[in-house]
Amino acid sequence: MTNIFFYHLAIRNWIEIVISGILLIIVNLFIMKFAINNRNNVKKSNLLVLVAKINISTLLIFPFIPYLEILSLIKINYLLYKIIYLIVQLIFPIISLITFGIFFTIFGIKNKNNIKKIPIATGIFMIISNIFQITTSIIYVVYLMDYFLYRIKYALNLTWIIYLILVNFSITTYLLSIVILLGYSKMNELKFLHLAMIIMLVHFIIMTNLEWIFSRLDLKVGVYIH
Repeated sequence: MTNIFFYHLAIRNWIEIVISGILLIIVNLFIMKFAINNRNNVKKSNLLVLVAKINISTLLIFPFIPYLEILSLIKINYLLYKIIYLIVQLIFPIISLITFGIFFTIFGIKNKNNIKKIPIATGIFMIISNIFQITTSIIYVVYLMDYFLYRIKYALNLTWIIYLILVNFSITTYLLSIVILLGYSKMNELKFLHLAMIIMLVHFIIMTNLEWIFSRLDLKVGVYIH
């Protein structure tokens, strides 16, 4: 996501994938460290270890999927292009829905009276955010991709308005989930959770401004798929 309002139009290149992957792997290592250090003090600590392992495995495998090259080769078959593009767009929000959303919520419920927990609100906001992102990905590919791909001037209509509203809801709930856990972990001196949320905010800031950073550095790298 290089543009906060049009996050399905992001430049997708290997530098972006590597930067994002490194930061998110660090986040998950901190979450795993928190779980391991507190396995005797919290219930379902193994659930957070599983969260980290699933996320890290996905982040490590993803760069080896040659989807950029595949998309470049199949543009002549536009329907196939759209299907594969949508599948790629849905990988991370679906996994995040399960790990940061459902698993975080379960962990919060199991430890609701424990200060060493993840607030239930964090998991719920993550679920909402990822559902919105999945929905906007589908709306973009099915209804809006034609206009952006071919640079056709797009008139303001209900679909476009709904898309923008859902995108901003997705971003808002995502940030709320991070801020809630950031404040809670700081207040209760949960060092590794606090560090994880700081890195998540850093990741968000970098990835939403990466196109601007590239333009200032005059970096023209990677394979463009839009």
